[in-house]
Amino acid sequence: MKILLSIIFFLSLYVANAQPQNYSTANAHSHNDYEQPTPFWTAYHEGFGSIEADIFLQNDSLLVAHDLKGLSLGRTLKKYYLDPLDSCIKKNAGYVYADHKKTLQLLIDVKTIAVPTLNKLIEVLGKYPNLTNAKTLSIVISGNRPDPISFETYPKYIQFDGVLSVNYSTAALEKISMLSDYIGYYVKSQEITNEEIKNLTLAISKAHLLKKTVRFWATPDKPDVWKKFMDLKVDFINTDHINALADYLKGGVIATIGKALPEWKKGFLDLHHINTGRGNAAYFIFPDSTNMIMDAGESDTSDERTLTPRNTAIHPNNSKLPFQWISYYINKVTPFNVNHLDYAVVSHFHEDHFGGWYANAPKSSHGNYLLSGITGVNELIPYRHLLDRGYPNYDFPVPFEKIISKTNGRETKYYKTMNNYFSFIKSQQGLGMITEHFKAGVKDQITLQHHPIQYPEFYIQQVKSNGEIWTGKDNSAYQFFPTVDTANVKTWPDENSLSLVLTMNYGPFKYYTGGDCAGNVFYGDASWRDVETPVAKVIGEVDVATMDHHGNRDAVNEFQIKTFKPSAWIEQVWSADHPGHEVLIRLTTPYLNTTPKDLFATNMLNSNKYVIGPLIDKSYKSQQGHILVRVLPGGNDYYIIILDDSNADMLVKNVFGPYRSKSKN
Repeated sequence: MKILLSIIFFLSLYVANAQPQNYSTANAHSHNDYEQPTPFWTAYHEGFGSIEADIFLQNDSLLVAHDLKGLSLGRTLKKYYLDPLDSCIKKNAGYVYADHKKTLQLLIDVKTIAVPTLNKLIEVLGKYPNLTNAKTLSIVISGNRPDPISFETYPKYIQFDGVLSVNYSTAALEKISMLSDYIGYYVKSQEITNEEIKNLTLAISKAHLLKKTVRFWATPDKPDVWKKFMDLKVDFINTDHINALADYLKGGVIATIGKALPEWKKGFLDLHHINTGRGNAAYFIFPDSTNMIMDAGESDTSDERTLTPRNTAIHPNNSKLPFQWISYYINKVTPFNVNHLDYAVVSHFHEDHFGGWYANAPKSSHGNYLLSGITGVNELIPYRHLLDRGYPNYDFPVPFEKIISKTNGRETKYYKTMNNYFSFIKSQQGLGMITEHFKAGVKDQITLQHHPIQYPEFYIQQVKSNGEIWTGKDNSAYQFFPTVDTANVKTWPDENSLSLVLTMNYGPFKYYTGGDCAGNVFYGDASWRDVETPVAKVIGEVDVATMDHHGNRDAVNEFQIKTFKPSAWIEQVWSADHPGHEVLIRLTTPYLNTTPKDLFATNMLNSNKYVIGPLIDKSYKSQQGHILVRVLPGGNDYYIIILDDSNADMLVKNVFGPYRSKSKN
């Protein structure tokens, strides 16, 4: 870690800020390409100039993997690289790419004993004359290599990757096409020295004087470092983030700290988590521009708790109501005219998720109801489809009137809130809004509305609705909760446990959100209150997950953490108990988390930091601001961008990533 930090520090000092010139994806190297969600093809379609495959000789077969644990009989060099290359060369009349000027380097990193592995490789390549005779393909051997003295004995189509710090004979150099090295050999100190700068610069110059290309490995894989290596004239930029580097080389800018957020573009999946300080609100722009809001929380300011230090303050200020700020945000980040929202989804009926009735709320101009949260956003940006857990009868776990009879009747705030919501639905249906029950198990209820054929790899899997949970097969779901006794309140699932759950899927990328689902059973609770466990079982691993119930102590259980294994957790905070201390311990302990993960919060309160202590600062990448997950076209790579929530400009505060989505191979 110290070496990587010093590299970044060094490069920041050494290089100019200008965009590098004359670089393209021809200068991009797909490191450990076989670990990509779609090996070979992702880098090929981006026009990469170099693709790396690590090989093991096992039982007379050449298998691709990073280490012995990753070996599988189905993961062969032939299947993953040689056959696809052969088909490309045939299609392009002897050339790798349709553009006959474009070249490709297949870098084969030998992991087993050099000579027998190379002998087997040559034997296999003998069956691929299209590859060995291709004018624009070079096959370069790295990793375990034979003695350089023997390089010249290998076939003409075999070249070698030399070590930058080694001096080779003239004969060996004739067979070397590239010189690579570990960056840590050149930059070793936290405070980069002039001598180290000199040595790195001389090494690159040495390679270029020998007319060899240069590559460094184990370098930080992020845009500022890519740019700085390009300024140093490093020929191949090493990356695990194919689409992210390709987008950068094509002139794309994901986000710049202190500047406005670059617009959503066709093919992007933007997942916005909006901080108003009054509850959850998420806004999604799908790859074809279909848009959707999920929840629009608005806590009652007349509630004595709302304005105390126990709760977050309204953001960015109190010049607008929360639903107005949500609508403002949507218009601010959407590059097309937002005259409607294709979908609105209410995860469950709590005011911090869909708004609530309060006496001084403004009245709608379209019907006899007040504007708060979901009803308020619709006043400014009408919905085409509204989905919730109860429509049309609102009778689970028991009929609405039954609930009212158990909660002191029609004078309760709950009754007024729900009655206001029902009036809203009735009024808006008369104006054309379609209202539906959110169905568990299906993936064809929320769909792309504009160009679905262009994005067949995108879909929303609806996992849970009330007590119905997807089985993982087809569109089928089962009832998780036991039969309800309408006369016994203890048998009624609580509102949090009835929350809707969905995953958003884009190629290999998977995002989870589940309202206020509970996962930890406390004293006196029925075992079935844990809905996180059956939900996690059917979902499996994800890339990004929102914390259920804002990270409260009854949620984010051990099984969910161990099963989801996300690279990032997003927490939407409005209270001093978000997160619960025990939840944060679960999220950070190495006993449950075998891989690194980043935590992000919209609005961490000082009161919680005082109670929990330094673990919060140690654990969170960001504690304040709107959180955007921006997924690049195809879903292989994504960034997490923090927007300033302290004013209406919403400038970029920080950028994290790129992250790579998990392979589903």
